[in-house]
Amino acid sequence: MKFFRKIFTRRIYHGVTRSYAEVFAAIFVFVFLVTGCLKEPEPDPVDPGLSLNGNWHSEYDAYIVNLINNTFEYDDGGWDFGFTGNIHEIVKFNNAGSAGIVFIEYTIKPIDWDTGIPPEGDFIGIYFRNLTTTTVEFAVPAENVSGDYITPAKTSLANAKAAFTEGTTGDYISYWGVYVKQ
Repeated sequence: MKFFRKIFTRRIYHGVTRSYAEVFAAIFVFVFLVTGCLKEPEPDPVDPGLSLNGNWHSEYDAYIVNLINNTFEYDDGGWDFGFTGNIHEIVKFNNAGSAGIVFIEYTIKPIDWDTGIPPEGDFIGIYFRNLTTTTVEFAVPAENVSGDYITPAKTSLANAKAAFTEGTTGDYISYWGVYVKQ
């Protein structure tokens, strides 16, 4: 028994003895704690890079995108054409995420410029492009129906996703507003 005790015990300093198991356990705990503290922080789920999250303003109007609450608001500067909605999906057209469509379900519908009435559907896709950390361009779809430009809202998310695509941008968008993050 003395033989095994002599093999598994080591004299560390001035008569203090420790077993190899204790020394190994202390080193293991030290390494575990150090490597655990050096981990890279997890990316922010709301803002992993380019993000629409925030308040985007032009001289006349603003878009407020809240990705935590999944809400989208267009503040038209007091013209009664603003709207709010719940974000259902954001489709990005490229890997950088600098262009795409935000699909929302209206909670407050806008009034169309020409007709003076809200759109019939409940879902719309708001286009964005040239997103950077400080600027973005937004555009709300409009279509010409008998000389009136109306917001072509759809009755379901599936219908909105079928209508508003990267390929149909030119069908619905004629004006892009530039907005700066506040």
